Amino acid sequence: MTHYITSLTLLFLSHALLSWPAVRKKLVGFLPKPLFYTLYSAISLAALFAVIHSYQKFDDYIPLYEPVLAIRPWVVACMPIAFFFMVCRISSPYPKTSVPYGIYRVSRFPGSVGIVLWALLHLLSIGDTKRVLLFMCMIVIAVFAMVKNTLQMRQSSPALLKNTSIIPCMKMRNDTIGSALKEIGFVRIIASLALYGGALMLHEHLLGVNPLGGL
Repeated sequence: MTHYITSLTLLFLSHALLSWPAVRKKLVGFLPKPLFYTLYSAISLAALFAVIHSYQKFDDYIPLYEPVLAIRPWVVACMPIAFFFMVCRISSPYPKTSVPYGIYRVSRFPGSVGIVLWALLHLLSIGDTKRVLLFMCMIVIAVFAMVKNTLQMRQSSPALLKNTSIIPCMKMRNDTIGSALKEIGFVRIIASLALYGGALMLHEHLLGVNPLGGL
């Protein structure tokens, strides 16, 4: 348990400390930028592998709460939305002007929103300590990223900050829905569904849990 919690803490710190503007600015000033990003990636990957290793070694099943099995079909049905947000973020450069486009019309931080939704949906269908800690860590990392980036945008992109919202569709005008869908494109929707389908097929093989079992 101690090793597992330590590895999760290191995973959070590897994202939080190295990406914090003041720390990042000093390190980039001290190190060549390519070296900084190489070290950043290496430290983050090392922390991730530490989490994977300690997760596999944590064999004790310690229940925290009893999941509501009746909502599992809803969890499976809503999970593609999380994949959609993450796919759109990965495939869509962040806006360089004050006018959002595509997925950024829907949410200011679609990647982080996707991760939070993905983790929350998992928390609804599990109840053991090991997995609850993992998904809570993912939520903390994503929320921290949104807070940090919002603070940065107050100085770098105040107009874009004003024109967007973290909560999906909060600042999306009705007359921009068609434009957003057109900018997002059919390919991203299909890619999200395909990735989700692949995740469903591999889930039991890789993690030992069948999301569709018992539905």
